Formats: sequence, structure tokens, C-alpha cells
Amino acid sequence: MRARLLAVSLLCVALKAQDPALISAEVHPDRTITFRLPAPDAAKVTVTVGGISGAGKPLAMEKNDKGLWTATAGPLDPDIYSYSFNVDGLRITDPNNPNVKPGVRVAASLIEIPAAEPAFYDLQPLPHGTVHMNLYESKSLGMTRAMYVYTPPGYEKEKREYPVLYLLHGSGDTETGWVSAGRANIILDNLLALHKASR
Repeated sequence: MRARLLAVSLLCVALKAQDPALISAEVHPDRTITFRLPAPDAAKVTVTVGGISGAGKPLAMEKNDKGLWTATAGPLDPDIYSYSFNVDGLRITDPNNPNVKPGVRVAASLIEIPAAEPAFYDLQPLPHGTVHMNLYESKSLGMTRAMYVYTPPGYEKEKREYPVLYLLHGSGDTETGWVSAGRANIILDNLLALHKASR
């Protein structure tokens, strides 16, 4: 176990030491995505691309003479996709991409292929609600848990009851996923502004 942790640490250090200007996941106008990962000492690297809820099949990457592995996926429909690299049997997120879908067992990096028109989950110039992170004591689990609560624009100034919508994540996700990956708060902002949801 210690050796595996050391290997992961050394791999992360080696990857982070590469060129910070490297575009590791590049979306092209034809809706294909080129993935790049510097791993000069690796023997085999693959990238797995999937939707938010699941992954697709691993795509083999090719290494050039400088140790840069590349592969191109698609074309793909406009959407938000998760992806991860597998370096000699070790699954990792993209070290050059800060957009990560957290998970209990595994995490994945996120990339968006934009549509010609803004999607229902895209940030728009309109009033925004607030996301609160609240801690509570779970009696059934005997531990402190966290939950995220979205309140619509103007909530703090009004004194009335609001309807409640509960979003439960899957067993492999965390409570952060509905905001960081699912963009539930942005979707609700857009629905409220278009009068497609009531409060």
C-alpha cells in the first residue's frame, strides 16, 4: 500500500512539473476533443470519456518522441463530459484541469462541449441565488455530515414559506456534485428567471 501511495505521489509530481501552458483537453470547432498527457516514462496510457453519470470505453493514447500522449475523441454532442486518464493501470484525473467531479471512490475531470445557443445549465446574466453549505449531526450514522442548500434570489429579504426540492446523489457521489458538476443552482436560476419554475 505504501509503495502504491508513493507511486501516485511521484506520478503527480512528475505530471505537475510539465509545461503549465499545455492544453490537456482541447475542444475543437467540430466538437471533437483532443486529450494530452505528458508521461514520458509510461508504457500505456488511455483516456476514458463519459457522461456525468457514467464512463465510456477506454481510448488508447499515442506517445510522441517527447513523451506526450495524445488521443482525440468524438465528435460528441454538446454536453458536459467526465474523463480520466489511466497511466500504466493507475487511474488519475487531469492534473492541468481544476474542474473535477468529486466522488466517494473515484473522481473525474470535467470538460464541456458548448452548444450554438446557451444550454439550460449555462451561466446567464440574470439574478442568482445563493448556495449554502450546512453541517448537521447524523444520528443514524453517528457522524457530522454536510448538505448544500440553494435559496433563490431575494430569499433573504422575504418572509414566507418556499417549496422544497430534495436532490439525492448516488452512492458514488458526494453532496458537492449537484453544484460542482450538476450545476443545479444555475439551472434553478435560469428556470426561475424564465418563469418555468415557481417559488
